[in-house]
Amino acid sequence: MKGKKGGARPNAGRKKGGHNRIPPDAQEAKNQLNELVKNQWTPIIETLIRTGLGDYYEEKQITGDLVKVYKASPDVKALTTLIEFVVGKPKQEVENSGSMKLESQAINDLTTTLRTILNKKP
Repeated sequence: MKGKKGGARPNAGRKKGGHNRIPPDAQEAKNQLNELVKNQWTPIIETLIRTGLGDYYEEKQITGDLVKVYKASPDVKALTTLIEFVVGKPKQEVENSGSMKLESQAINDLTTTLRTILNKKP
C-alpha cells in the first residue's frame, strides 16, 4: 500500500458487539465477589452509613456545653458516596478558555506545513 501510512482502514478495529476478553478465572472471581456483596448488601450499606455519620461514642459535659465524643469522626467521603449513590453524581461544568481552539489550529497549521515540506522533491 504505497502512500498510505496509518489512519483509518476498512474493517479495522473492534467489531460491533465485541466484548473485552476476560480470562475465565477472572470472570469467576468477579462473579463470586458479586455474589458475596449481594448477600451482605444490607450490612455493607449500614456500615457505610455509620462510617459517614461517625461512630458515636457518648455525650459529655465540657465547660457547660454538651459535646459529642466520637470513636471515629464522621467521614465526608462515605457521606458523599452515599449521596451520589442515591441522588446521582452532579454534572461538572468544564470551562474552555479558548486555548484548545488555538492549539488545534496550530496543530493543523503545522501538519499542513509538514505535508508541504514532505511532498516537495529535492
